Amino acid sequence: MRCAIYARVSTGLDSQKDSLESQVSFFENYIKEKGWELADVYADEGITGTSTSQHHELKRLMSDAERGMFDVVFYGFFKSNVRTKDRQYMRGLL
Repeated sequence: MRCAIYARVSTGLDSQKDSLESQVSFFENYIKEKGWELADVYADEGITGTSTSQHHELKRLMSDAERGMFDVVFYGFFKSNVRTKDRQYMRGLL
């Protein structure tokens, strides 16, 4: 199975950078344990969660999803205040 990882933190603080790295590391290890393929990692750092308009890596992930670049996405942070229409769009892709 081809897997993608999406990680995001809302600030550029060092503690948040550790969180971003932890998210990615956790899913990389899980994918490796399962014997699956890691297609790509998408990570947005220090960006507010109120809209996806500034989430460049999320946009790249959605574009790659439309092109069938992976089968599943693991994500470590998806704040509830992201607009409903953006969440629905992502669900439609995945």
